[in-house]
Amino acid sequence: MELEEAFHVVGEFGRHQKRLAAVLVLLQVYMACQSMLIVLVGAIPEYHLQTAETPSNEEDFNKLVVFEDLSSIVTEWFLIGRNAYKVSLASSVFFAGVLIGNVLFAPLSDKIGRRPVFLSGKGFSFSFYL
Repeated sequence: MELEEAFHVVGEFGRHQKRLAAVLVLLQVYMACQSMLIVLVGAIPEYHLQTAETPSNEEDFNKLVVFEDLSSIVTEWFLIGRNAYKVSLASSVFFAGVLIGNVLFAPLSDKIGRRPVFLSGKGFSFSFYL
């Protein structure tokens, strides 16, 4: 069956389908922005210590660190040195959540419908934002 024949059997691409396609495209733009946000807020700026001596503990180290003009979660939470792995960990956990969500919610949406799954996913998303 050719594509044109399939359109005649199931119906043309109407106003509702165009609106639905636009919403789905906008959701993908949102997802792309979320992905880029993780990369951008995890930027590691240049930094140096105020003294030449090495601090004995992490608290003293955090007091002596001076960052350059960039502000990110690295500068706010002092994710440098032994804590630098947390920036990559946050990105990995986010993308693992995307992967697991897609694997779990895709078959579920086939069983119970896309609308309840979409609304429950948005509910989970909203509750985790709080």
